[in-house]
Amino acid sequence: LRLAFQGPRFWGSQRQPGVPTVDGALLDALDQVGMLADEPTFRAQGRTDRGVSARDYPVALDVTRDLPTVARALAGTTQGIIPWAGCVVEDGFDPRLTAHHRTYRYHLPRRRVEDPKALEAAWARFEGTHDMRAFSRRDDRDRDPVRSILSTSVVPAGPALVLEVTGESFLWNQVRRMAGAALDVATGRLTLDALEQGLTGASLPRATTLPPDGLVLHEVALPLESSPLPEAHALALSRLADDRLSVEQRAWALNASLDLPARSCEPAPEPTDG
Repeated sequence: LRLAFQGPRFWGSQRQPGVPTVDGALLDALDQVGMLADEPTFRAQGRTDRGVSARDYPVALDVTRDLPTVARALAGTTQGIIPWAGCVVEDGFDPRLTAHHRTYRYHLPRRRVEDPKALEAAWARFEGTHDMRAFSRRDDRDRDPVRSILSTSVVPAGPALVLEVTGESFLWNQVRRMAGAALDVATGRLTLDALEQGLTGASLPRATTLPPDGLVLHEVALPLESSPLPEAHALALSRLADDRLSVEQRAWALNASLDLPARSCEPAPEPTDG
C-alpha cells in the first residue's frame, strides 16, 4: 500500500506503546475488520518523526482480502491516513531496502525568508556526496554519515517556498537541519562558507533544526508499478476533519491530496553511475 498521512495527528510512523502512530493505526484498523493474516509480516519504508507528514509512505503487509477492499476498509476506519495506490508484491518485499531514492519537501513560509536567492544558493550547495554528521542528530552519529544528495530545488508554492531534496537515504533529522542551515544563510545568521565547512564533517557554528510540521515525505522511488485506489482515496479525504490548517498543513493537503488521483507509480529508474 502507498499511503499519505497527516503527521500532526500522530507521534511518528513507528509503533510505540500508549500513543497514536501511523503504523499502529494502520495495523489496528485492519485487525479490527479481520483483514490481517494470522501472522502478518509488516515492513514500512522507514520511519518518520512526530509531526512529519507524508504524501508517499509505502508499506508491505500480509492481508486476507483483495487490495481495493483492504484500502476501503482502512480509509473507512482511520482518520488522517489516506491509501491512494498499491499492488501485490512477492513475499519478503521490503520497501525500505528496495527504494532507489526518496524525495522530501520542506515548506517555509515566505515571510521567514529575507533573501530567497541566498536560500536557493545555500540549498544548492547540498547536492553531491558529503559527510552529513553536522546535519544529523547527535544520537544518530554512529551510522555512516556520508550521504548522497541527487538533486535540490526551491519552488514557490502560494504562501510558502518549497525546499525539495532527493537522496538515496537520509540520517535522522537531516532534512530539517539542512533546511535550517539554508534558512540561516538566507537570514544572515550563517555564511555559505560555514555551511560548506559543515559538509566536510566539521561542526556548524549554528545547528538549527526546523520544526517537523513543514516536512513532507513526498515520494519513495520503488522498482514496481502500483495501481491507483480512487474509491479509498476519496473516502479517506471525505473523512478528514475540517481543521484550521497552518501554512505547513495546507502544504501537506496540496501535496498529499490534490494531485494524487491523477498519479500512478511509475517504475523507478535504474541507478546510474554518477
